[in-house]
Amino acid sequence: MRVRASQGRVAAAVEYREYVDGEPRGITMVPAAVAPAKSLVVPGVPDHGERSLRIVAPGDTDAIVSIRVLGQSGPFTPLDHDVVTVPAGTVLDLPIGEVLGDSAAAIALESDEAVTAAVRVVSSGKDELPDLAYTAATAPLPADPAVAVLSRDGSGMSSRLLLTAVGDMGGRATLTTVDLDGNVVDESTVNLSAGSTTEAELESGEGTAWAYTVVRAAAPGTVAAVREIRGSDDEGPLLDL
Repeated sequence: MRVRASQGRVAAAVEYREYVDGEPRGITMVPAAVAPAKSLVVPGVPDHGERSLRIVAPGDTDAIVSIRVLGQSGPFTPLDHDVVTVPAGTVLDLPIGEVLGDSAAAIALESDEAVTAAVRVVSSGKDELPDLAYTAATAPLPADPAVAVLSRDGSGMSSRLLLTAVGDMGGRATLTTVDLDGNVVDESTVNLSAGSTTEAELESGEGTAWAYTVVRAAAPGTVAAVREIRGSDDEGPLLDL
């Protein structure tokens, strides 16, 4: 899906509900992906759940796409999935859960034709309703202005940041967590080696479930980040990316 404004500026979001044989599989807001390009990164792929990489080739020519995983131990090429062909005007759905195992990661794509991509994640439990979320190809963080993300913990919920160094020289990010009254409750620095992904737990502070974490990359174009909120209720798992 592509949204274009002929005048002024607009913001668009897609609410996605999934059903299998009439049974709900979750609801989520699908994040906007970057415009089709020959090189892109899908950050924030968690270390759990059913994970599928979806690559779209919107042009008139088939796209030959090389795939790399930017994992917690560094980059690697997935066996049997290092190169795929996406027919023109179609979406390729590629399961990647077995490739990633229990490691959080980002997916780096290099293509001979412009493509864009997302990863679908389904979190499920035994005899419970599942939930799903999407993370999409996105640009690395700027150095300025910083980016703020909402986090939640307590009452069965937890939050973390999944950060990936997308450049050749590694990356560094500072995290400042502020409660809803504006008080700084935590500060930390995360150092990442080139092509690696790491996680940082986010805590809201004493007496509150919600907080904002300000993420600032030391240099522009070096770090990509996605916030995950995860938990459960009486009906099953809850997941948001």
